[in-house]
Amino acid sequence: MFPDLAGSTFNAANGRSKRTPGRRGKRGVAFWLNPAAFEEERSVQSLMEEATDLLFQSRGKHRIARAEEASKSD
Repeated sequence: MFPDLAGSTFNAANGRSKRTPGRRGKRGVAFWLNPAAFEEERSVQSLMEEATDLLFQSRGKHRIARAEEASKSD
């Protein structure tokens, strides 16, 4: 198993990493997208949040990626 260091800062003195507050409790995902995915001029973050929410919705689960944004609009 590889350590999940996305969103962390590495401290060489003690060999540990510390996640930034905005990334605590979250995990990074990386993959390649066709340039056509950017025709709407949206960020990768925005595209992935929507894709994740649609995936969970298709499986009968609650939206999770944009939960903070959804709660602000209520």
